[in-house]
Amino acid sequence: MHLIGLHSTESTGTAAAVESYFQSSSSGGSTQLIVGEDGCYRSVGDLENPAAAPGANMDGLHIEIVGLARWSRAEWHKRAPV
Repeated sequence: MHLIGLHSTESTGTAAAVESYFQSSSSGGSTQLIVGEDGCYRSVGDLENPAAAPGANMDGLHIEIVGLARWSRAEWHKRAPV
């Protein structure tokens, strides 16, 4: 692996809810880690290929961060660290 993919969940819920969503058959995607104010959850193993970023799935570690891409830097910094 030589990439780190950081993705926003485009939701404001919890990391647990996103992890639950990725476990459902209707999600159509997966990632290695989901991080939010409520903790860090694993969706698939580090050496498994998630369905996160076509063309980069096999080459990286993918992390979903609960939040919205449109948030300003200040809005991201308001969030409590895990």
